[in-house]
Amino acid sequence: MESRLQVRRVRAEYLVPADHPSPERIKDRLDRELSVQLATTLSSAFASWFSDTDPSIWLVRRLDIDLAVNTGWSSEQLTRAFTAQFGRTLGATLDDSAERNNVVHFSSRAAFLASFLQDLAAGHAWKHWYYEAFDGLRMLATSAALRTAICDQSEPGREALLLLSTGELQDVLRALSRQDADRVLDHLAAMVVAGDEATCCDMAWQAWQTIKPSAFDQLDRSQRALLLYLTASRDGGELGLNLKRAAFSLLCLADRLASESAAQREQLIRALTNGTLVELYQAARSDAAVLSPLLRCSPDWLREVADSINQQPSETPDESTARRYTSFGGAFLLLPFIDDLPLVEACRTFPHADEAAAISLVRFLLLIKCCGQRNAQRTFSDPLFRDLLLISPTVSMESIRDWQSRIAITDVQQFLHTLLEWQRSQGSVTGQEQILFRMEVQGPNVLIDASRGLWVMADSGEPTELVDALRVPLGQLENNSGVLLCDSSLIGELRAAFPSIKILSMTEADSEEDQVRSIHARLDKTPYELEHLALPDSFQLSPCFDLALSIAAQHVMRAFAQQLHGFAQSNLLYLWTNFLDFPASVEEEPDRRVVQVGRPPLRLVLGFTGCMRQSYRLSWLGDRPLTLFEEI
Repeated sequence: MESRLQVRRVRAEYLVPADHPSPERIKDRLDRELSVQLATTLSSAFASWFSDTDPSIWLVRRLDIDLAVNTGWSSEQLTRAFTAQFGRTLGATLDDSAERNNVVHFSSRAAFLASFLQDLAAGHAWKHWYYEAFDGLRMLATSAALRTAICDQSEPGREALLLLSTGELQDVLRALSRQDADRVLDHLAAMVVAGDEATCCDMAWQAWQTIKPSAFDQLDRSQRALLLYLTASRDGGELGLNLKRAAFSLLCLADRLASESAAQREQLIRALTNGTLVELYQAARSDAAVLSPLLRCSPDWLREVADSINQQPSETPDESTARRYTSFGGAFLLLPFIDDLPLVEACRTFPHADEAAAISLVRFLLLIKCCGQRNAQRTFSDPLFRDLLLISPTVSMESIRDWQSRIAITDVQQFLHTLLEWQRSQGSVTGQEQILFRMEVQGPNVLIDASRGLWVMADSGEPTELVDALRVPLGQLENNSGVLLCDSSLIGELRAAFPSIKILSMTEADSEEDQVRSIHARLDKTPYELEHLALPDSFQLSPCFDLALSIAAQHVMRAFAQQLHGFAQSNLLYLWTNFLDFPASVEEEPDRRVVQVGRPPLRLVLGFTGCMRQSYRLSWLGDRPLTLFEEI
């Protein structure tokens, strides 16, 4: 592939002395030099920078070039000076590739497309400037956009899908409709010559054995066939239409064996191994044509495959060695901060559920909140985190609703009191300056301690309840002769209710503390943070309990942010999207749990903290640590 340097647009601004007699002539000449000479000169000058054998892609959002020139120079001198400065600026910009807001790098066009597919399936591709090349897909539904991006790219589309990890590929496949999954599979299968049917069946079976049954969860048959086809392609090459047919045959056989009685299963296996199409049709009914590729295989091989599939539903996987996957790898960076919270004491008065201890349920709900409202249902159903947080598979939404309905308001108040007292002992809540945020429309009021930006109170937003809600959290402020900053519309009411506290409006405040100014500057993000942490209505938590858990979850996220140099005050949704939204896998070993974490957008910043390669123990999981490694 030929290398190419493309400059999308140039905006030139010229500064000339105020008394220059003809600035327009200077502008016209320089514009002409840029438009006529620049492209040829740059192509020649940077030919050695970008080798035709290097498939990588660099995208630069903006390149600011400051250059002083002599208007008496010749065209050659002008273009030489501009090219030299362009090269210096471009080189420095590419070296600063950690600045993802301006520079991104992909190892190949397929890697670029793979990143786009992953972000598009996750729902945040259009927030990133570097996907401008895909703007033509913006108006399409997600499934149609994914299908178009894959099929229009031909070979890069196939390579992009194969570059995705198992968890990422599952997310992309789940976002495809059944019709679009079929069209993608048809497109991939048509790209190459069909292979021998028996060989393709064997390849599909080898791929089947490498896929954990849980990977098929929430996938329909078309999505499963595409997953099986791609897995076989990754492991043994691509054999076109017959590999597609073999994938569907195995899936159909597995579905039949799982749904029929023992006698019918035996009849189906006998029909297959005898190779009798009439018996096959009688046993499998309308699926006979789909199963027919298996008739090309030897009876012994087919009997072995069918017997193995027949046994799978009753077999218990060996979880001691199996690798398990999750889309929510960022949770592994948050679990130590959840474990730091004083939940043993805070949950002391909570009742237990029949299926789980109260403290386990609280940890589980905090993790779900940190992963965000839009991911709540999927996090709740994630089998890996259920196991790690000691949540039984039998815990349902109904179980959660029944359990939390037995938690008294006094229990919730004790939970918050314990949490805040612990934060005070850590120096994270000082009670020197606090900021009261009030929604412009009806919604929760939030009281923020200015020391670390931690929430210390969130109420329902009812005006008549605000004063009562503030009495306890403002107690420390009163004892420390602190200052409360709030909206000017609340000044009169709050000064009357709390005469011994210094209360100022936001405009009256003259704090020299950078932290206070920083919190004040991002108050407009508070509604979005509340929304990110709120659980969906399907959980049916009481508002009081839900807000208390949101406060605790905000403390977890802020503790995580404190270790990120330059990002400590970032809003919660930004933290999730840029630092925590990535897949991971866990493999159990005798003396540790090996966690392979994926690649968030700002992984370079995380790399400086060391949190992507760490080892820690969780108090409820015994002595066997979780050891984190970055995905290779």
